Amino acid sequence: MFVHKVRLPTTIQSKLEEFRRQVRRIKVAEGFFAGLFGLFISCAVVFGTDRFFDTSPPARFTILVAGILGFGLVFPLRIHRWVWGTRSMQQVARILSQRYPALGDQLLGVIELTSEQQDLGESHALTAAAIKQVDVAVRGRNFGNAVPNPRHRHWAVAAAAPMLLLLAALATVPEATWNAVERWLMPWREIERYTFAQIEELPQSLVVPYGEPFQLTAHLTAKTQWSPVSGRILLDGRPAVSAAWNAGKYDFSLPPLNSDEQLNVRIGDVRETVYVRPASRPELTTLTASIRLPEYLQYSKPLMLDIRGGACSVVKGTRVTFDAAVSRELSEATVSAGIATVDGLTIHTSELEVTNSSTLRFEWTDDRGLSSRE
Repeated sequence: MFVHKVRLPTTIQSKLEEFRRQVRRIKVAEGFFAGLFGLFISCAVVFGTDRFFDTSPPARFTILVAGILGFGLVFPLRIHRWVWGTRSMQQVARILSQRYPALGDQLLGVIELTSEQQDLGESHALTAAAIKQVDVAVRGRNFGNAVPNPRHRHWAVAAAAPMLLLLAALATVPEATWNAVERWLMPWREIERYTFAQIEELPQSLVVPYGEPFQLTAHLTAKTQWSPVSGRILLDGRPAVSAAWNAGKYDFSLPPLNSDEQLNVRIGDVRETVYVRPASRPELTTLTASIRLPEYLQYSKPLMLDIRGGACSVVKGTRVTFDAAVSRELSEATVSAGIATVDGLTIHTSELEVTNSSTLRFEWTDDRGLSSRE
């Protein structure tokens, strides 16, 4: 039996293939530019937030993941929808019918009629005439405006905006920009945030005298690009303490503290936290003198004297050493005459000869950095 079949005209096929290429080109470009937009925006977000505070690693990781979703999720879905989803001419005709419903339905009918499994029988002539009519209808037609909701130019402009912003930042403040890029790309690494105002490292924790005003000084480094006119320290439940720039440093006069607290230092774009722990000063507990009287008094053994009032009387020519016990472990000590050595809680002086009335001044610093009151 003879099977009557017709083929899809070359004109219709070339028009549909050209339309398919245009759809794929535009939709893939949309996904690509949308992916770039997400990447540039997420990097710019890290750059921007780093100007105000130290963006934490979890926050940077979240921003990075959100930025790569464009290429990691949206772009593959675009490829599947507009490349894999336009393999056949029927799929292309259905997309075209969204813009031209009547012509799209005609093309779907023609494609179905010209499929290899279709036996036209005695209606071959009528079918050929219908196909020819559709073939004439598509000649000279430009289906460029039939691409569904083309947004590639909008996404290109959207991607260009943060890209140009980052390029401008790279040209003007390269160190800050590269620092933000590294922190964005490697959020798991402890990369120190770049600041335009740069200060010498502050202590992470600080022991201060209990219930006494104290000072904290922040020095700008030689590399600082910004010298703010003033800085602030924020205290929980208290007014902020300000200090003006003076010869490259900020001297903060802080109120007495009676409990542990944190100081939030704000100098330009610098954000530092210092944990403060008030502690009592190391106080003198006992002071004893070992007295060797002059030989003419014929005392063979030294005398031990407990100095309770801070003064003692001896005859001229006496040689004296002092032992001062303090309430806390010591790191260093000095005396106004002779040499002082430290042994745990005790200060030992070298032997001194008494020739006239004098004052011996003791000073010490404990292992927490606190000194004697007087």
